Amino acid sequence: MKRFLPIIGIIGLFTVAAGGITYAISGAMESYIIALLWAGLLILLFYFYVSFPELRTLLTLRSAKYGANTAVMIIIFITMIGVVSFFTTRYKVRWDLTKTGRYTLSIQSKKIVKSLKKDVTAIAFYRSDERTRQAMEDLLSEFSQISSKFSYQFIDPDKQPGAAAKYGVTAYRTTLVRSGTNQQEVGFESEDKLINAIMKVTRDEIKSVYFLKGHGENDIADFQNLGYKAVKESIERENYQVKELLLPGAVEVPNDCALLIVSGPKKDPLPDELERLTSYINRGGSLLFMLDPGTTPKLAEFLQNSSRVTVFDLGMIS
Repeated sequence: MKRFLPIIGIIGLFTVAAGGITYAISGAMESYIIALLWAGLLILLFYFYVSFPELRTLLTLRSAKYGANTAVMIIIFITMIGVVSFFTTRYKVRWDLTKTGRYTLSIQSKKIVKSLKKDVTAIAFYRSDERTRQAMEDLLSEFSQISSKFSYQFIDPDKQPGAAAKYGVTAYRTTLVRSGTNQQEVGFESEDKLINAIMKVTRDEIKSVYFLKGHGENDIADFQNLGYKAVKESIERENYQVKELLLPGAVEVPNDCALLIVSGPKKDPLPDELERLTSYINRGGSLLFMLDPGTTPKLAEFLQNSSRVTVFDLGMIS
C-alpha cells in the first residue's frame, strides 16, 4: 500500500488542479467541477491520513527545513493561481485589436446598456451555418459583458421550428429583444437597431417629436433638397416617435410632444395657430424654429415679442 501512496497524492493534486483550471476557464461552478474538487480533496485527505507517521518523521529531519521552503513556495504559487483565477472569472477586460473596431461599441451604446434597470433578453434566430451569425453574436456578447441585466440566446429555426413558431418568427436573421411584456423585432446585424430596440422595450413612456406642417415646411418624408427624412431617422434612432402636426385641426399641441419643430415655413401661421403655440410655450413646451429671412414676418414678430423665446440670427454668423 505504501508504494502507491505517492501516486495517490499526485492523483489528488492533479484532480484538484483540474477542477480549479476548469472553473477558471468556464467561469461557472458546474456540478462536474464541484465533483472534481471534492474528489481531489478527499484523495489528498486520505493520502495525508495514511502517510501521517512518515510525514511527521520527515519533518524532524534537517533536510525538512529545505523541503519546507520548497513547500512554502509551492503554496504561494498555488495561491497566486487561485487569486488570478478568481479575478479573471469576475472581472473581465477585453481589447479590440481589429483595424475597423469591429468589437468596439459606441460610447452612447455603452451608457445605455450599462444603465439598464430591467432585465433584457435577446433571442436571435439564425441558422447554425449562417455567415452573418458571428457578427450578431459579437454584438450581443459585447452587450452581455457590459451589463448583467442583458442576456441572449440563439435558436436555429431549422432545428427548432417549434420555437420559431412560438415567437411568430418567419424569417432568418431575426432577433427579438424582450423585456417584460414588451418586444421589438430587429432585422440583420446593427448596433443602432439593437440599442433602439433595447430603449423601446425598457422605456415606460415614448415621447414624440412633432414637425409643424401646413405652411410649406420642409418635408420629413423627402431625402431630396430640403427634405428632412434623414433628420427624422436620426431622431427615431434616439427612441422618439416622429409625427406631423396640423394646428388648424388640433385643439392644442398634444401632451406627448417633447419638442415641436417649425422648419422653414413659407407662410405665416394663422392667428389662432399662434395662440395655440403661445399656450404650448406657457405650459412649458419646447419649440425649435428655423426660419428663412423675410418669409414669415408675422411669425418673426411673434418670436421677438415672446419673453419665453430665445432668438438666434444665424444670418449674422459668418
